Amino acid sequence: MAHRALRRLPIPVVSNLGARLAWLKIRFIDPDVARKARANVRRHHPEMPEAEVEKLVWRFVENVGRLMAEFSIVHRFASADRM
Repeated sequence: MAHRALRRLPIPVVSNLGARLAWLKIRFIDPDVARKARANVRRHHPEMPEAEVEKLVWRFVENVGRLMAEFSIVHRFASADRM
C-alpha cells in the first residue's frame, strides 16, 4: 500500500519522505543502528570530532531512507534526467 502511494508523489517528495521516515525510525524505534554506525565511523576515523561523527551518521541514515523510498519511483528517474 505504501509503495502505491509513493508512486503517485513527486520525486523530491518521495526522497524527502524516505529521509524523514528513516530518521524517525532510527531515532525512536531502532537506535542501535545509529550506535553501530557511530562505532564504524570512529573505527575508521578516530580523529574525527564527535559533531562530525554525528553529522555523518545521520546523513547516512537519511540517505538509506531516500534509497529505500526511491525504489518506488526508480522508473521515473530516467525520464526526469536524474540518471
